[in-house]
Amino acid sequence: MTRYLLDTDHFSLFLGGHPAVVARVLSTPADEMAIGVVTVSELAHGWQAQVSRHNLRGGPALWYAYSRLAQLPVELAAIAILPYAAPEEARFIAWRRAGVRVGTNDLRIAAIAASRRRRGCHPQPWRLRAGPRHRVRRLVRLTLAQLDPARGPTPRPG
Repeated sequence: MTRYLLDTDHFSLFLGGHPAVVARVLSTPADEMAIGVVTVSELAHGWQAQVSRHNLRGGPALWYAYSRLAQLPVELAAIAILPYAAPEEARFIAWRRAGVRVGTNDLRIAAIAASRRRRGCHPQPWRLRAGPRHRVRRLVRLTLAQLDPARGPTPRPG
């Protein structure tokens, strides 16, 4: 059962070897951890952008970007990938219409998490305050609170 949905930032920190994130991820059972397909897209686009940036100059930066792009399927094979489909899109559109101001991909990741929570697969470890904007910000920050308990589930201002 998926209990933790890592956003792109946290999965990138894990792949980059951030000690606190690596320790937390490795101490969590693999079947409780997942990423959304939106994260897969962001990672692939990010490394492809690095390849494009260094393509004409060549050299070590290009080699590194290609090696990271090639390693991505191996890294992704180790974690469950949750879909983004009609239920998640409906949630995303509803939040946009409600005026939620969160980055597009963060909001899509939050929609994936909310969809799982609705089916009883994603617990809600905090009390929500009123208003859709606040709920989404708290949901987007869920991963941060679970990976770094010292920071707590406090949303960023704005």
